[in-house]
Amino acid sequence: MITSPNDWEIKKLLRLVFAVVLSMIGLVELWALGFNISILRQIIGFIFLTFVPGILILRIMKIHSISIVESLIYAVALSIAFIYATGLFANFVLPLIGIIEPISLIPLTIILNIFILLLCSIAYLRDKDFTPPSMDLRFNVKELLYPICLLVLLLPILAILGAQFVNVYEDNTILLILLGLIACIVGLVSFNLITEKLYPLVIIMIAVGLLFHQSFISPSIYGSDISIEYYLQNLVLNNKFWDFSVSHNYNNCLSIVLLCPIYSLILSMDSLWVFKIIYPLLYSLVPLALYQTFKKQFGPENSFMAIFFFLAIPMVIPVMISHARQMIAEIYFAVIILLMVEKRFNSLQKSVLSMISCISLILSHYALAYISILLWGLGYILILMAKHPWILVLWNKLPNFSGLAADLSPDIGPIKTTSRSVLNMSFILVLIIFTLTWHLHISNSSMFNRIVIIGKGIYDALGEFFKPGVRESMVESGLGLKFFQLPILTKVYRVFQYLTQLLIIIGFFVMLFDIRRFKLRIEFIALDIIAFVVLFSCIALPRFGAYLGFERFYHIVSFMLAPLFIIGGEAIWRGCSGLLDRAIRTTGPKMLNLSSRQSIYLPFLALVIIIPYFLFTSGFVFAFSKHSSSRALGPYKKDYYALYNQLEVNAALWLWADLSNDAKVYADSTGALLINQRHYGNTYKIPASGKVPDDAYIFLRSWNINYNEILVPAFQGVNHVYVNVNLMNRPLFSKRLNHSNAIYVNGGAKILTKRVSGD
Repeated sequence: MITSPNDWEIKKLLRLVFAVVLSMIGLVELWALGFNISILRQIIGFIFLTFVPGILILRIMKIHSISIVESLIYAVALSIAFIYATGLFANFVLPLIGIIEPISLIPLTIILNIFILLLCSIAYLRDKDFTPPSMDLRFNVKELLYPICLLVLLLPILAILGAQFVNVYEDNTILLILLGLIACIVGLVSFNLITEKLYPLVIIMIAVGLLFHQSFISPSIYGSDISIEYYLQNLVLNNKFWDFSVSHNYNNCLSIVLLCPIYSLILSMDSLWVFKIIYPLLYSLVPLALYQTFKKQFGPENSFMAIFFFLAIPMVIPVMISHARQMIAEIYFAVIILLMVEKRFNSLQKSVLSMISCISLILSHYALAYISILLWGLGYILILMAKHPWILVLWNKLPNFSGLAADLSPDIGPIKTTSRSVLNMSFILVLIIFTLTWHLHISNSSMFNRIVIIGKGIYDALGEFFKPGVRESMVESGLGLKFFQLPILTKVYRVFQYLTQLLIIIGFFVMLFDIRRFKLRIEFIALDIIAFVVLFSCIALPRFGAYLGFERFYHIVSFMLAPLFIIGGEAIWRGCSGLLDRAIRTTGPKMLNLSSRQSIYLPFLALVIIIPYFLFTSGFVFAFSKHSSSRALGPYKKDYYALYNQLEVNAALWLWADLSNDAKVYADSTGALLINQRHYGNTYKIPASGKVPDDAYIFLRSWNINYNEILVPAFQGVNHVYVNVNLMNRPLFSKRLNHSNAIYVNGGAKILTKRVSGD
């Protein structure tokens, strides 16, 4: 039996911390002597960075008697914040005392250990009188040996193994087995065949399995954003300090320029694998935090299904894999939502945790910070309005016409608030002031200029309200446009997508007009309303969703709206059951009472909607057809944007080895992203004219060589798309190729330079 470390006797905890610290120091000293114990270094380093600081901060704050799951969530969030603070201190203070390479292994190891020992001292002084609680908050380790646990623990292994089979043999069989097992496990949960105690483990293993089955595809990272993120963190590793004057919005995200380099150095792990392994592991805490949030209001079974629906949304797993900074920022977004429904912390504990999470979110991702201002700022205004006497009177009269719950007085129901509410004036002011201050001084106001451009674009587009092409294709798909032009499988998938949207809408109005039954916190209700309005604005307002991406908005609002899908499904089931019950009473014998039918609505919802929806969104169904929807599942003869094979990566490595900083490299859209990972700024996409300077290198990848096509960017309305163009349509570029010499060829990629006259 194990208990949460923040409920251990303080000396026992400190002994473990000292053991980890001494192990870390010993491993670094062995490295300095030329002995690098790889696997042990990664395990100890991960524990050292990810858990130790956060647990000590929890002890300093005297937070006790919480579950192991909540302790894990808060400890990791606080540990990342600690890494931010330590990295900033090292970067700006150490040079003042003559250490000119602060972001390097030895200085970081010393400063991290000093700060951790300082935390140990404060934790001991603050919490030395703590007596472990008599209440049973322990977890039985033997439960991990149950067959279902072993099956669940197998999911990440299957994901890694399956991805490697795809990379080497282009065989997706193991990945299909993985997705099928996940669907079966969810089915078992819906029939209560898996105990509630194991839900957190099941959630985190499903999340890790889904993340790994995408992140391990390709020997390199893939995606436009993460390629630039990789370049910026690599710049920090090479320079051994963070130069905040580098002009790029991503450069002000500490989740990239400090977190990744520090993990890479302490764990002795290439930052490529930090992005592929460590970041997905950290992000798996997001669905876990949301589960804890939902469970406090909707119960464990409904919350589990809501989380699985969240993971099944196509804008979650595939999108997150290529947005490393957003993975980390969303941990804090989820933690703040969890704090909104947390009742056990006192005002000081809640305020400190929420402020640390708020500041860490801002430091992690600029765009999510502004989206948070929008959501939480409007949510706070809505809460103030809800407490107004006129609103209360109006609300209490509304159910008299609808037949729904009445008497929403300030002392009853969700309107009740306390001084410990997270959404308060202080929180909103810190969020706004710190966001503006950070981006004014670090990003040179580039984000403000971006906001002005977005606002002007939306205003100018209002006159095109009914004009086709001013909304993203995903929005048009959600509205049912071009439905009858689609292949049959895509039509079926669209039907499931429409069903999920319908159930969310129904769930929203059921929640709104039957609040007392759900006993929701006012903060959660306010955020649900704002999230619903924002999502509607993305659909209704021209270009509103296009600037930041409808995918991003839909993904973020799903943090609040996912439970509404379950509420909507339950409402439909209750309504149909009531009609059936009345019909049976009047026309025939009673076959199945209402309460019995209510007990099977969740299995019905899982088997009929959630699991089929997941099998479509994950690409499982499409893997058996010619229509591709998943990079991981193929078909593998398609030119996937920003996905590379080993030969292409080998060619890029060869080019990077001797490339001067001012050398120019031209490639198509996908090839340019690969070269950008270590040569950002002088890598260019082949222009529409096809003209390439004589002194530039040309990088050709497998698709370019095998099919004589290059991938180029294009716009369809407001949609940024990529299309393959035959080299015959780029005569100047074809001519340049014919007058070039290949300086590197490996059978899957080529690097060319201008042929010297006389060659």
